[in-house]
Parts: sequence; structure tokens; C-alpha cells
Amino acid sequence: MIECLQDAQGVAREIDGTAGLLSALLVRSGQHSDEADAGYLLRLADLNGLCRPEWLFAKLGVAAHGHTRFCPLCLLEKRYWRRPWSESRAPICEEHHLWLEDRCTACGQDLRWKNVQLSRCGCGSAWGETEPSQVDEAVLKALREEGIPWSVLVWCGSIAYAGLQGKPHKVASRQIVDTLKVISISGAACLLNWPQGFNDLLKRIRAPSKQGTAQLASEAFPGLAKRIRHIPDESWRARLQLGLDDFIRSTAHSLEPIWHRTKSPPSGIRDLLVAARKSGHGRRSVSTVLSSMPNRYAVRREHNSGRNQFSLQNVDTCMVLDQLNQHCSYKFASRTLHISLPRVRELLSKEVLNSTWRNGVSRRSLDNLVFKLSECLHVSQTTQSTRPWCEVLRLLIPSHLTSQFIDAVCKGQPQLYCTQPHGHPDEGLRNAYLIVADVKRWLAVQSSPQTESQRSWLTITEAAKQLGLKSEVAYHLVNRGLLETQHRQSGRRLAAFVSREAMERFSTRYRPLSRLASEYGIASKHSTQWARSMSWNLVSGPDIDGGRQYFVERELR
Repeated sequence: MIECLQDAQGVAREIDGTAGLLSALLVRSGQHSDEADAGYLLRLADLNGLCRPEWLFAKLGVAAHGHTRFCPLCLLEKRYWRRPWSESRAPICEEHHLWLEDRCTACGQDLRWKNVQLSRCGCGSAWGETEPSQVDEAVLKALREEGIPWSVLVWCGSIAYAGLQGKPHKVASRQIVDTLKVISISGAACLLNWPQGFNDLLKRIRAPSKQGTAQLASEAFPGLAKRIRHIPDESWRARLQLGLDDFIRSTAHSLEPIWHRTKSPPSGIRDLLVAARKSGHGRRSVSTVLSSMPNRYAVRREHNSGRNQFSLQNVDTCMVLDQLNQHCSYKFASRTLHISLPRVRELLSKEVLNSTWRNGVSRRSLDNLVFKLSECLHVSQTTQSTRPWCEVLRLLIPSHLTSQFIDAVCKGQPQLYCTQPHGHPDEGLRNAYLIVADVKRWLAVQSSPQTESQRSWLTITEAAKQLGLKSEVAYHLVNRGLLETQHRQSGRRLAAFVSREAMERFSTRYRPLSRLASEYGIASKHSTQWARSMSWNLVSGPDIDGGRQYFVERELR
């Protein structure tokens, strides 16, 4: 009895230094070696019949708001609250391999020292009625047989549970047993099947990316490298980092590779650039061709500065060099043919030149055109007025007639001349010239006027003449949108033209009020009042939109 009293007084001194309060209790008992301090006070309160143990906590100044956990079987057998239940990081009973309970199954509230008693909850539910929950075998195997630390198990499981963007370690730090159950099972599934399980986890948590676009490791797994560095266990920290590096290397030849920021990707780009430089192609040409290739051949990553970085996939250097030799830029085609860039685009639109995958000219079609033109060269010395090839195109030939002119030159009308033969076709074209009179004669044939009845497009003035209207009235109808026009090339400028179909639609839908009134025998000065009395819709006129003539929307009667 004296020893029990001394033990109780010792606990009181450690807690608050008030041994007199415990000595006043009728029933006193010693504290077990593995018994929690707060649990010891619960047991004393139960022995002395105190219905509210929190009173004892308050008198001794012990904080009773802390969380606690318990094993149902241990509490039933030993009848006291053990210290390892609250201090252990893993919520597992080492003796029975059960999950510890941290909430009442009856009322659902979290267990705190202030709302529990020795053998029952504050709601009156007995702890013996709690159904034990067995620890999953995979978790036990990971902890006991494989020796995986609980912190590593929770680290891996929390990432699988919440993802990298869901604050996984904050979720695990709350120490909610139900959450830790799911987290530990997920962690065991990832780590027991090493490395396949860890690779599957990395595939699930990887940030989505567009197919054919590479990612940096920090973009694919934001914050993962930092989380690995914070793992306390040194061996597992190195093992997880090695597993991450192996996974990144395994994606090198996929359509969605991952690159390290400080390491160049294993792409073969350097060998390609060296080979391209030997063939006379620069870095920009290589980049243009790789950008135009499908994703299954070339994977790229666009930097914030706009620069592209490529990695070759399932393609050899010869294939890219072949594409380089088949591709040339608009500027190269312009310099080769000695024409302007708009004329190159005109030739592409008329399919005189062929385009490549993206913003380029087919080198083969360009060589064929240069060869055709060089075949038409005639060595001659003439005294007539001549102009170089480039000046004729720049000063005399409209841009929209470029393809027709080149086709005519290839047929010998007009004739293309040079002063002396050249070995390379490009050199001959650079020194080629034409007789000005021949060029003007060809232009006269191209611009020979057709009769208005033969042309499908008329100017606004010509359309007004055929509709029997003044030009000012026709222009007003165009501005109002009643007469449709389209812009077409006229010489070196764009002009508005009216199609035959647009004129037919206008004549079918609208009529001048003066003609309609004349048909009905109505004087022109009474035509406006008469049209309104007939409930006809006046769409244009002096008091409607400022037009010079009234028009009526025709109705089928």
C-alpha cells in the first residue's frame, strides 16, 4: 500500500507537482511501465468511481485535448491504456496485428482524453463492443519481412492516394487511421512489386502531356524530386531516386519522353546536325523539317523563349537528310527563280510548284521548273530592246499572271534568250533576258477585252448599265448590301466585281419603284404613296437611306 501511494505521488509530481490531490484518493494504484500518463489517470478515476475523469485532468492541470488510440483486444486483456498506442507512428498493435481505433464506432467522434473513460466512450458505448480490424497481409509483409520503414510506406502510399497535386504528405500527417489504412495498402502494393509497382505509380501520377511533346522531369512530376530528398531513410532515398531515373530513361524512345533539365536527351540530333552541315543544310532547315514531320518520327519540346528542342524517334539520319534534300524555303525558291515571294506563293497556288509538309517548297518541283526554263534558253545577240528576266517579271507582268507567263515562256511565246551557254541551269536563268516587244504582245493577248455578254464578272459600272441604272445608284445599292460584290484581281490591284448570279438575284428580288408604278399607270409623284398603300416594302430611297431612287422588295403574287 505504501509503495502504491509513493508511485501515485511520483506521477503527480511529474504531472503537476500536486501529490496531495492523489493522496486524498480512496483507491490508489501504481502505474505500469508501458502505461500512458493520461491513461493512468483514467484508470485511477475508474477505481475511485469518478464518473467524469476530465475533472481529475483539470485538477492536475493535464491537457486532455490530445488524440488517443487503442487496441480493443489489448484493452480487454490488460485493462489499461498503453503508451505505444499514442506514441507509435504506425497505428498497428504489435501483439495482435490489428489496426488501432481512433474513433468511437457508436457515435463516430474522434477519441480524445477528455471524452473517453477506461472501459467506455463518453457516449456510453463499451470498448469491448468495438469490432477489431485485421491489418492487411501485404502491409505486414512490407513491414516485417521486407523491412520497409513505415515512413517510406506512408510516403509512397500517400502519393498514390492523393497524387502530387493533392498535398499527399499533409493528408498522411493528419494521422487518421482509416486514411492510413488505405495509404499503407497502396504503398505496400507499389513497393512490394519493385520496380514494376513503382513504375505503375509514376505512370498514374505523371502530369498529362500532348502526344509528340517532351516534358522535363520537373513538369512531369512536379515536386517529386524534392519529396524524395526529404525521405529520412538514406537507403530508400537512393533507391527511389534510382527508380525515378530508370523510369525517365525508359521513356526516351516513346512518343512522350521525359528529359532532365541538366542532361541532353539521347536523340541523335548532334549526329544529324553534323551530317546536315556536310550536305549544306543549316540548323534552321533541320528544325523546319523536324517540325513538319509526324510525332512518331520527331518529338519536340518548345521552350519559353520559343526555341524547339527535338528528339528523333524510330527514324534514322538518312531519312531526315532525304527530307532536307526534298525541301526548300520560299526564300530559296525566290532566289533560284529570281522572282518575288508573292510570285512564289502564286506558283504554289496554281500548282506550278509543289508544297511540302509545312511552309516549304518541294525541291524536286523547283528543279524541274528551273530545268524547263533553262531548256527554253536560246543563245542570241539581238539589237532589239530587251530586259532581264527578273525585271520583266517585276515591272511588266502582274502577279496573278505569273504562272501563265512562265507556261508561255516554256512554250517559246515569248522567247527566252541568253548571251552565252551556261553549265548550271540556275546560272543561265540569272543571265536570261526577253525582248520587250514580245512580252507586250503577249500581255496584249492576255488583256484583250471580252464583250460584257461573254464575261461572268462585271464592274459595278457595267452591272449598272445592264440593270438600266445610273452608276451612282448601283454604288449605293452595293454599299447597302442589296447588290452583292466580290473582290477580284484587276491588273495590280483588287477591285469589286458583280457576278451574273448576283445580278439575277437582285433582279428577282428588287425592282425600281418608278418602273413598277409605270406598269400600273401611276404617276411618279404619287408612286411612293401608292406603294405604301399597297403595303409594299420600300428597301431604299431618298427618305429611307438617302438613295437617289426608290426600290421595292418584290413579292410573288
